[in-house]
Parts: sequence; C-alpha cells; structure tokens
Amino acid sequence: RSRALEKYKGFRALYGSPGLYFRCPGFANSSAVAELPFKILLRPQVTFFQSLTFKSDANEAFDMECEGLQPGGVIVFNANTLPREVDALLDEFGELSANAQGIRQPITSAAKLRASGHRVYIIGDYEGRFAGFLKVGTKHLYYYDRKGKVSEIDPVCALDFYVHESCQRQGLGRALTTFFLESEDLEMRRVAWDKPTDKSLALLQKHYGLTDFNPQPNNFVVFDDHFS
Repeated sequence: RSRALEKYKGFRALYGSPGLYFRCPGFANSSAVAELPFKILLRPQVTFFQSLTFKSDANEAFDMECEGLQPGGVIVFNANTLPREVDALLDEFGELSANAQGIRQPITSAAKLRASGHRVYIIGDYEGRFAGFLKVGTKHLYYYDRKGKVSEIDPVCALDFYVHESCQRQGLGRALTTFFLESEDLEMRRVAWDKPTDKSLALLQKHYGLTDFNPQPNNFVVFDDHFS
C-alpha cells in the first residue's frame, strides 16, 4: 500500500488531480489517501507491455506491465479499440480463467472479442500491472421462473470474470465489478452471470447481497432481485 500511495502521489504531481475517482476497498483503512484515480482509455495512444514475462504459478512473481494503466486503474476495450499489443496477454488470461472454471475451451480471447459486440474491462494491481478482467455483453435469454413459466429477457451479462490468483483478496474483484456498474449505469441485480464460479457467487453475496436464483437450463444465473 505504501508503494502504491507513493506512486499515486507521483501521478498527482505529474498529471494533477484527475476528475474521476473511485473508492478502492483495499485502501478503506488508510488515513493517508483513501481514493485512487481510475482512467478509461477508449482509444489509448500508448505502447502496452514493453516488458512482459508471465508465469501462471500463483506462487511465483509475475511481471505484467501495462503502460498507461494506473495502480488500481481500469481500461475498457471493445472490438474496435482493442490494440494488437494486448492480444497475447488477454489470450493467456482467458486460458487461466478457463482453467479456474474447469472448462476446456477459453471463453475469452482477443479474436473472440473482435468478432463480437462485447466489452472487456481490464484492471491493474496496485503496481499498475494487468491483474484481471471482466468481459460483458448483452444476451437474449430464455428465463424459466420457479413455476416453469418462460419469458425472454435481454440483460447485460457477465460472460467471463477472472483475477489472477496472486492478486486475489486485495479488493480488486470488487473494484472491477463496481467500476463496470458505474460505467454502464447498472445495478448488479440487473446483471446475468454466465456459469459463475463459487468465488464469483461469494463476491456477489458478500458485496451486493445477491443470493437467490432459479437454476436455468442455459447455466446463466439471473438473480430473483433482477425482477424486483
């Protein structure tokens, strides 16, 4: 935290006070600086990943430098704005997410993002390195209520969500989901989740109070509160 605070002060000294702030849970108990700047670059004019060495073992250190990504910051890309320099790392994280979910084929890759209308939110750790992502997009779903009645809905869906094992339990998952909600003017109860992991469900229960849902044949989780 002290290193991140020093880095943040350096950003302020160099760039001044940014206009957009987000309260970061990891700094909730800090009396010095309780807020960090968050920055969205829709068309970034920077060079990404000048130094990239990736180790998938969560017990090993990793270096995922992302120039332009501030500590605890978020960048969002879509099919038209995803730079080629991000492809390899996004593909790698997509595979890690698939492994964590116990599925063979990754849901997320640079090629799949460019072929869709989806968006990917990328979060940095407190050193400004690529730490995790959330891929979202609108889906047309058939929803079965508890009485078996079928309705059609078109919610924004969380399609893939992953934070590197070495970066978990630092508040980054909540920071990423909260930033996504604020950016798209959504409430979490309105978001459908595609086959969420136990960790994702625990996060949704702890931070958003979402617990009850009716299991669906398509494996999407649509919380009961979605309709309230």
